[in-house]
Amino acid sequence: MSKTIAKQYFETRAAAQRCKPRSERKTKLEERLANLMLRQLRIECKKRRAA
Repeated sequence: MSKTIAKQYFETRAAAQRCKPRSERKTKLEERLANLMLRQLRIECKKRRAA
């Protein structure tokens, strides 16, 4: 079973906090956080429209 978006977000955020401030890895993790947030928003909007 795949991880929920919330769990992925939490793990990615924790990893980003452990990185050095201006590292390339931190930048990529922050991009992933933004993508996870957008995906969650799309799911919520889809549910609202269906209701």
